[in-house]
Amino acid sequence: MMGEVEDNHETRGVNASKGYLQRTLQATLTIWLSLVVVIIAAFGLSESLRVAGVEGDANLLITFIVALGLILLALWLLPRSFLTL
Repeated sequence: MMGEVEDNHETRGVNASKGYLQRTLQATLTIWLSLVVVIIAAFGLSESLRVAGVEGDANLLITFIVALGLILLALWLLPRSFLTL
């Protein structure tokens, strides 16, 4: 009977660490995916501005400000549990 109780405690510890590892990997992948989407959007905006004839300095400034806004929006939309693991 005691052996069964010890096995349950050990199993719970393994399951808890697997759960934490899975949540950590999911959060990491979600954050990386968000950053990739922001980078692609910033590159697309930069190229669109370049084709439209906007000067290089203004193009860079506009792209930087929009990318910063998209990063802040992505961080705001992510669940708090992903950021506080």
